[in-house]
Amino acid sequence: MSQAPADRRATSLILLAALGWPLIEAVGGLLMARHTPYQVVVLRYSAHLVILLPLALLRSGTDLFRTRRPVLQLVRGFSMFLMPVVFVAGSMSGGAAWVWSAFWCLVVLVLLGALLLGERPASTAWVVAGVGFVGSWFARGSPTGSLGAAGFGVASAVCFGGYVVLSRLLREEDLGTSLFYTAVGALVPTLFLAAPVWVSLTTADLLPALGLGGLSLLILGSIDLSLERSTLSRVAPWLVAVPALEVVVGAGLGHGTPGRRALFGCGLILAVLILWAARSEGVFPYRRPLRELRGAR
Repeated sequence: MSQAPADRRATSLILLAALGWPLIEAVGGLLMARHTPYQVVVLRYSAHLVILLPLALLRSGTDLFRTRRPVLQLVRGFSMFLMPVVFVAGSMSGGAAWVWSAFWCLVVLVLLGALLLGERPASTAWVVAGVGFVGSWFARGSPTGSLGAAGFGVASAVCFGGYVVLSRLLREEDLGTSLFYTAVGALVPTLFLAAPVWVSLTTADLLPALGLGGLSLLILGSIDLSLERSTLSRVAPWLVAVPALEVVVGAGLGHGTPGRRALFGCGLILAVLILWAARSEGVFPYRRPLRELRGAR
């Protein structure tokens, strides 16, 4: 059986989020030239709220602030505070490129999270996640670094993986409400880290900050809508596209021509994405999870 229409919409949405990922990195990089990473996070979620609140309040009124699961909502937002904090700590100890390479074990961790939700990821999903992780390492130039820095990368991935798992758990919550509490949960604790090293803003910071906020809404909103329409184990493998898109967007922005290793990594990622697309459309006759196949024997 091929993908249901809801699954196709979920695929389109998660790929939209994947495309937004390198774009938000590029816009954030403009602000990082003058501001600390923590201040950039504050600017992101402040602009996120500035754009969201007028629109959401017009649509929902004060119902925007009502949630049946306030603790989970705030924990999910707090995970988006922890993710950059852990990443920054790792970058200081071992270099950002190496931390990012370790971070892309993310898809494997998200599939493990799917098991906690009672889902049974297809065996193909694990192949896509594993090969995609190898591809991401090559796509980022095959960097190397300390084991400790790699640990920070994995920890940062756990934070974002927790966000994605909680997004699936909170799929019945209103989208505007979820986006509001995510921003609050990330913004408030980051303010305490950013305040001591705050740099005054200029008019030149306004447009990039609004761009960050808009892309934040695009990425997080697309993830939420995708997980409303399909299971985590179906959506997660598409996230391996992000490192390849980073290479493509970086080249388009003039950050240099990708080397052979980067192109090889992008090729691996493209191959497993084609594999996952074929599996999702029912091209392969054996679509059942690995445990079902073992049980049948």
